[in-house]
Amino acid sequence: MRKLGVWLPPQYDEGGDKRRFPVLYDLVGFTGSGLAHLNWKPFGDNVPERLARLTREEKMGPVIAVFPDCFTALGGNQYVKFIRNRKLRPTTSRARSCRSSTANSARLRAGTSRLFRQIIRWLRRHPARHEVRQDLGAVASHSGDAAFDFVYWADWRTRSMSLRVFRAPKRKPGAYDARAEAGRKGLAEGLDDGRIKRFLAHVWKKEKVSMKETMCS
Repeated sequence: MRKLGVWLPPQYDEGGDKRRFPVLYDLVGFTGSGLAHLNWKPFGDNVPERLARLTREEKMGPVIAVFPDCFTALGGNQYVKFIRNRKLRPTTSRARSCRSSTANSARLRAGTSRLFRQIIRWLRRHPARHEVRQDLGAVASHSGDAAFDFVYWADWRTRSMSLRVFRAPKRKPGAYDARAEAGRKGLAEGLDDGRIKRFLAHVWKKEKVSMKETMCS
């Protein structure tokens, strides 16, 4: 069972059970988790503290904030399957039990980095879909990734070098026969030769994983 952080505004207990509030879903980037936004932050506000301050200063209205845990064994979640299945509305019972507004305009998705880029792309491709009109009032992207061909082009060499040590059989010193390697079984189909499986087995046994290994996974 995953933990789900839910922040309730100070006004939540005011106005009786009939009062409803907009909901903000905080979706974090790759290698992150919504629960991290609840941590103490030096020289600044964490997300709940910022929401409380902005609400107190009347720069925004009171909202219910939901912080889902999206972390995985590979370090994060790209939400690819989430987007393909059009499941834009979280179904966690604890979030549904709060007094959230049922109005379309009262649901906001806000997120960062790679993960939220997937939602932005889907919304741009299907701006008039029924799911969008029914489930989303607004979206906000903070440093959402774009232009992968430019941003991550240089990273492919680093990833390849990280996986190279798990090649079997090991490379021997001397000339490299690229023509022979090009004829390896499964290469044309994009099949892995087992190094990814060996890499993951190595990572999952470690007590501490480096950032290079995390990004490679």
